[in-house]
Amino acid sequence: MRRHLSLLALIVLLAAFTAGCGLFNRGVEVPEEPLTGTLVFQSNRADGKWQIFKMELPDGEPVQLTFEGQNFQPRISPDGTKVVFDTDRDGGRTIYVMDIDGSNQRRISPLGGDARNATWSPDGEYVAFHARAPEGGWAVFIVKADGTELKQLTHSGYTDAWVSWHPNGEIIAFSSNRPPHNPNYQTYVINVDGTGEMQLTSWPNRTQRPAWSPDGKSMAVGSNRDGQWEIYIDSADGKTQRRLTNSDVVKLEPAWSPDGKWVAFSGEHDGGQHYTIWVVRSDGKGLRQLDVGPGSNRYPSWGK
Repeated sequence: MRRHLSLLALIVLLAAFTAGCGLFNRGVEVPEEPLTGTLVFQSNRADGKWQIFKMELPDGEPVQLTFEGQNFQPRISPDGTKVVFDTDRDGGRTIYVMDIDGSNQRRISPLGGDARNATWSPDGEYVAFHARAPEGGWAVFIVKADGTELKQLTHSGYTDAWVSWHPNGEIIAFSSNRPPHNPNYQTYVINVDGTGEMQLTSWPNRTQRPAWSPDGKSMAVGSNRDGQWEIYIDSADGKTQRRLTNSDVVKLEPAWSPDGKWVAFSGEHDGGQHYTIWVVRSDGKGLRQLDVGPGSNRYPSWGK
C-alpha cells in the first residue's frame, strides 16, 4: 500500500464535492439507459437460508454461488473476478473469498473472531472487515486477500463496523456507536496504517454502512436522520448531504455502480414482508425495483 496523505488534508480536498439538501420526487421514473455489469447479493430463497447469488444486468437469471452453511454480505473485487463474503459454515462467522463463478472458496480470516462485512482495497490485494476485538466491542481489521498480515486498526471498545475502502487506497470509512452519540452510529474514517482516526458526521439518529463513491468525493449511506430510513449521499467531509430516496419503506445497504451513475440498495417490498434490490440514479431519479427473484434479497454489490 502506498504512502498516505494527511487524512485531514485529503478530506478538505475531497470536500469540493457540492450537494444540495432538497428532497427528490417520490415518482418512479423510467431509466434513460440500461443497467450494465454484475450484481451479487444475498437471498434466503434457498430453503430459508441465506446464500450468495450473482446476476448479470440488465436481465440475466440469478445464479446461486454458495451452498454450504449460510452466507452473507458479498462484495465484488475491483477487477470483477472475485467475491468476498462472510459465512457461518465454520461455526462462527468468518471471511471467505471465491471466484466470481463460485469456485475456489477459501477462508482468509481466523476462526473465533466473528468476522463480518468485508470490503476490498482498490488494488484487490487487501480486505477490510469488522470483527470482535480482544479488548471488547467490535473493531476494524485488514488482512491480505491470501489470509496473511492480519492487523487491527480501531480500538474503541464499542462497535466499529460496516467498512468501506476509499478509491485512493489510503483511507477506510466505517460506522461507530462510540460516545457521545451511543447508541446511534456516525461515520468515521481512519488511515490504513491505523493513524488519523476522526469522526466525519454528526447527523441526528443513525447513519450507517458508508459506501465511498467511485470518484471518492462522497459516500452513500443508509440513515434515519429525518425519522425514516432513506438513502443519502454525504460529502467526503461529512458536512453536506443529498437525500436520494423518499418513501415510507425502509431502505438500507447502498452500493455504487462502477461508473458512479447509480446506487443500488436493499428496500422493503410486499408490505414490508421482504426486502429486495432497488436502484436509483445518483441524482435521485430513475428509481426502480430489480427483478432478482423470490424471497428476501439484500446487500447488493455492483461489479464490472
